[in-house]
Amino acid sequence: MATTTPVLPHNLADFVELTLKQYHVDGWEDVSLDLTRYFAMDRMFTGRRRKLGGGSEIAWKIQTDNTDTARPTELFDTDSTEVKDIADGASIPWALQTFNWSYDEREILFQQGKAQLIEEIMMREHAAWNSYAELAEAQLWGDGPTSSTQRRPPPRSIKWWIVQNATQGFNGGGPTGFTTDVAGINPSTVTAWKNYTDTFAQVTRGDFVKNLKLMAWKTRFFPPHNYKQLTKNGPKMTYCTTWDVVNELEELTESRNENLGTDFAKFEGAVVYRGAPFIAIPYLVDNTANDPIYQIDWNVFQPVSKKGLDMKRHKPIRKDNAHNTFVRHIDHSQQYICYNRRRLGVMYRA
Repeated sequence: MATTTPVLPHNLADFVELTLKQYHVDGWEDVSLDLTRYFAMDRMFTGRRRKLGGGSEIAWKIQTDNTDTARPTELFDTDSTEVKDIADGASIPWALQTFNWSYDEREILFQQGKAQLIEEIMMREHAAWNSYAELAEAQLWGDGPTSSTQRRPPPRSIKWWIVQNATQGFNGGGPTGFTTDVAGINPSTVTAWKNYTDTFAQVTRGDFVKNLKLMAWKTRFFPPHNYKQLTKNGPKMTYCTTWDVVNELEELTESRNENLGTDFAKFEGAVVYRGAPFIAIPYLVDNTANDPIYQIDWNVFQPVSKKGLDMKRHKPIRKDNAHNTFVRHIDHSQQYICYNRRRLGVMYRA
């Protein structure tokens, strides 16, 4: 009869820290999550986030004006020079997160052998990551911080940066609690520090498509003179919205195509505008009522993490108030930065 070798309490922490990755188990199925997709985790863990150093804040420069010194001239003309304040400093603080998982050295599973123990420990760590995924998704699409003095503030969210407004044009000012201070810049005085806004009533060519085309055109800026940009590539656009909008767009596309063949859902998941995909975000489906469409240029809107605190994994430590319990913490420091708000836009159903 085969026997199992228990993991003894005195070497349990070393076993979890050093041996965990050497074991392979059969795996399991996870049915614990409510959403079908966690977009924030896709963005943070597929090579798209930047790692930045620095102190307690992230800072960058915004040029908000020009010198206005260009003019016609003539022979022996006098010079006209002027020095103006043409730049503003933008800054936002880092947001901190943590998650963990625990085990007690007296648990019966530690007497069942290493393979059984590893599967249980891996499942607990996986559950902790799921908890973070749920938090990150709510933070990406939620309201963001509500004031500059809020304790444990979440990162600046998409909704925080891309503010809705019913008037067509660059009318996305400051979010609630930050009406005059969006990353240190007042959008009421620096009007170029506003995102594009619009509404639609129906997903039709004369309404939705017309307004979408205008938003895409209005937010595409071509600099006449090369300069040292924070983001050097062209737009990398995604339209994030609800299932209803994506479904209506697919039906609109199908109605204009006579070559569907035998595939009655040929355009499911394939609707794009100028190469930019429309993506149905489950969190928006469950937590919004006006079918917003966020136009996000991922070259100017980026997740960033702090060097030294980018998913920092700590060794298992014994809890002070529960001496038989060990905890493994993972700490993270991040933000969502928008370097240029006028390249972003939002439409919603009104």
